[in-house]
Amino acid sequence: MRPALRATLVLLVVLMLTLCVFSTQNGSSRVPSSGSQAVSLVSRADPIQLVTNYPIPTPNSVPNAIIVGSNNHTFWFTEFGAGKIGEFDSLTANVTKEYTIGPGAMPATLAVDRHGLTWFTDQNQNSPSVWSLNTATETFQRFSTNSSPSDPIFVLVDPTTNNVWFTDYYGNYLGEITNSTHMMNKYSLPAANSYPVEIAKQNGTSYLWITEATGRIARFDMTSHIFQEFTPTLPLSYPVGIVVDNNGNVWVSEHGGSSVTELIPSNSTWRKYPTSQATADPGTGVATLTMDSQGRLWFAEHYSNRIGRLDPITGIMDEFALPISGAYSLLDTVDAKGNFWFTEATANEIGMIPGNTTVAVNLRTITAPSAPVTAGQSTSGEFMVTNNNSSRITLTLNVTSFFTTSYFTTQREVSLSTYSLTLDPGQSEKVNATVTPDISLSSGIYTAGIVATYGTISSTVTFFLRVNSDPVYQLETFLPEILLAATAVVIMVFLLGLPVLRRRRPRPLRSTSIPATKVARAASLAVFFLLLVQETGQAWGKCPGLPPPPGGGPDIYGIALDIGSITFFAVIAYLLIRSRLRERSAAGGQEEAHSA
Repeated sequence: MRPALRATLVLLVVLMLTLCVFSTQNGSSRVPSSGSQAVSLVSRADPIQLVTNYPIPTPNSVPNAIIVGSNNHTFWFTEFGAGKIGEFDSLTANVTKEYTIGPGAMPATLAVDRHGLTWFTDQNQNSPSVWSLNTATETFQRFSTNSSPSDPIFVLVDPTTNNVWFTDYYGNYLGEITNSTHMMNKYSLPAANSYPVEIAKQNGTSYLWITEATGRIARFDMTSHIFQEFTPTLPLSYPVGIVVDNNGNVWVSEHGGSSVTELIPSNSTWRKYPTSQATADPGTGVATLTMDSQGRLWFAEHYSNRIGRLDPITGIMDEFALPISGAYSLLDTVDAKGNFWFTEATANEIGMIPGNTTVAVNLRTITAPSAPVTAGQSTSGEFMVTNNNSSRITLTLNVTSFFTTSYFTTQREVSLSTYSLTLDPGQSEKVNATVTPDISLSSGIYTAGIVATYGTISSTVTFFLRVNSDPVYQLETFLPEILLAATAVVIMVFLLGLPVLRRRRPRPLRSTSIPATKVARAASLAVFFLLLVQETGQAWGKCPGLPPPPGGGPDIYGIALDIGSITFFAVIAYLLIRSRLRERSAAGGQEEAHSA
């Protein structure tokens, strides 16, 4: 090996190792840690007394969605596993009737029009459809989607026109059934494979808002039939539920994560509100959203078995643990009294939490952490915790945030001056929080929360922090690509024997074809790479009526970068060792010749 080439290789290796060491020292916060998970706050009532459950007569019916009727005491719900539409009367606290749809029916969500017809989607793959049920005559009318593949999920009735709208997940369109003629129209979403899920009507406008499972939301104008898509500045993990408040702001639930996310369309601002147990894979699984008359958002957390309530005005999120498992509900409802009604698919029950439920602890931000802050640097804030209970309580404090790319939050990212408080009635205490956003974060607005826990009900106060990316770290992120490219060049040059280096001494003319042994060697190397590729994925719980999120599978790109990085150093080390051995062998040969 030529000395200049050898020196270049040594310099390159030293440079790469230096960057790797520097990256490790400065990016220690990138390593996810299970740490202590955040939980939240307390209620005046025991949760078993707080939540009222009503059983469904049909075993394993898998109740999936519920809505309130016009008289405010009759509720309609879908039985995904039994192929029925159920009727529940809150005055008698009983399921009064069940309507059997037909063989193989899988009703997902439902809506009631102004004529009293109940509309619902049917995900039976042999005949995917939208149905109407006339409860007065107990008759059904079926409208086939006539699409393949097809998976109708969410249905909504426009109160202005009485037209029925629905999403087709695999069909990739927004469907319309007109009130006057019952004709079906289809409007394809702009991007292929958008996987539309749920719909929300913006009051006073002709807009429908739709979540796309791929991580976007779309706005559809029912008059012009034009779509507009909105791509978030922070990734949305399987957005499902969607509602629009009176200010025109759009709220989305991340079923693949642990947050409720707000979009302010007027200035394209996105803000996330994390749940108290914001962890990765698969997170708390916020299913859908329902807004009450006070503008508060209610939702079921599929994977943490809680009911959440977010007040956008105060930024406080209360969460109520359920006494039994099964907090999955694809569509929830609020009655005229503000009570929140939801289905419990696994438990085969209907649940209710009073809308006037209060909590015993008040959390308030005194001084929010200063912004902006550079990723990897620290800032601090001050918060007030007050006991509104009539007796002494002991609180457990913790944190939740999106200051890491993995969504794991530990004391490394957000730390508190204390993690336990004992407060007398009316007593308040200040708590200091130190925030250190993960060095790997890109620029954007991120959210953190201070969580107080007492019993099994929780409250979280959130604050927002603008984070600027670390320029050195961003430069380091290109290191794997550099190593992978370098590996490819080295393999081509030294394993395939390509004549890219000019030799000083003339060499005998030889065939330009690559020897079979070298081809076999390269093929063996490729097979070795393929064998190292491991399948990765995410385990998802059963979500009736909700297909698995798109994507998943092996991270080929990431695995290739890792293998390329390792192979680069291995090949360079091999070349240096081989060059050194050849020099020693040549020196030994010269000494023997000189002695002779």
